[in-house]
Amino acid sequence: MLSLVLTGIRQPPAAANLQRGEVVPPHGVETSPIPFRQAGRQGKRTPRSAAFIGALSAIASVAGCASYVHTPYLPADAPVRSALVRVAAGEFDYMDHWPDPRHPIVEEGRDYRVRSFAFASVGENGQEGNLVTGRYYQGKDPGPKPLVIVLPVWGVHSYPSETISAGLRERASGAVNVLQIIGEELLFDWPAVGESASEAAFYRTLDAMVARFVATVIDIRRIVDWAETRPEADPDRIALIGFSIGAVIASVALANEPRLAAGVLVMGGADPHAILTACGREIAETRERVLAQLDWSLERLEGVLEVRLAKINPACYADTVDPARVLIIEAGADSCVPQSARDRLWQAFGRPERIAYRYDHRTAFLAMTLLGGYDLQRQVYQFLDRRFARRSSLRLTEDEGAPGRRARAGPG
Repeated sequence: MLSLVLTGIRQPPAAANLQRGEVVPPHGVETSPIPFRQAGRQGKRTPRSAAFIGALSAIASVAGCASYVHTPYLPADAPVRSALVRVAAGEFDYMDHWPDPRHPIVEEGRDYRVRSFAFASVGENGQEGNLVTGRYYQGKDPGPKPLVIVLPVWGVHSYPSETISAGLRERASGAVNVLQIIGEELLFDWPAVGESASEAAFYRTLDAMVARFVATVIDIRRIVDWAETRPEADPDRIALIGFSIGAVIASVALANEPRLAAGVLVMGGADPHAILTACGREIAETRERVLAQLDWSLERLEGVLEVRLAKINPACYADTVDPARVLIIEAGADSCVPQSARDRLWQAFGRPERIAYRYDHRTAFLAMTLLGGYDLQRQVYQFLDRRFARRSSLRLTEDEGAPGRRARAGPG
């Protein structure tokens, strides 16, 4: 549903405490004068130095991806949510028992036992063989440990999920279990919807995409069932992280699965009908094709989508979510996820902690890179520390000024 542009990353330093609504400046840009090598007449720069200056300028222009507005969760500010629109109860209920996934060991490391992971979805999910697949990193620290489920950006890019998964493992050093779900194919295949030659075909294909979404949320609930059978997983400390469309999936899962103790929603939002009628690039191309083929106005398309996508609109379920267990990370100048959709999610979920990077949907993902000071990961680690730490037994973030891997904490 949503797309992004991403680059490489390592891990972030610790972050300072923030106050409500505080604007945090960019990280990683040196402000001291830089001496440039000179040749020929005084003041003339060599091509190498000119290129260096250009590179610094480029870095400075995007390093502000770590500049954001932070709004903490304040319970006294939580709105009365009785006026929310609701759909029929039981949409994501299921009768199946927990899955029995195949998870053979594929690698043994110092801190983790790595297993492949696969089980059959409850329905058609758009993936090969209708399987839910992933890699399960089983921490080797003794006793039950938190489990973090990391969702992909289905069919678009694996970078966000791979990066946050690797960071969690490196920081926790075996003190956390990580299940990284793989999604190589599109889940919500909007281009396929755009190929509809008639209204009947449009409705049929759109409903099939909604069914995929529902099946995926149920599969997440079944993963929680499975986790409760694992002796290495603490059933009271299960988290879910989603990026872009994965954040929309995670939002609905959080609202329908109370056993999820924490959720991080990155670059998502409510009101998918508003996203599909506002977003540019490939989504806009498909949208224009639909309008031309069906001879619809944009207003009619948005109205139809609002009704047909109600099942997968996080705002329709959000009054069941405890705001204390949610972190919302967004792009404050997102031209794909409208401000109204982002605000609606925040309001519907009870005004949880919110971090808004001051850039567009794609550019804000640079907060996961060197250019953004790795700030996005830092926010995730700190949130999970607050939600999951027991007597200092889990520290995903380093102490101030402590470089390298975390030191393992002893029993509390």
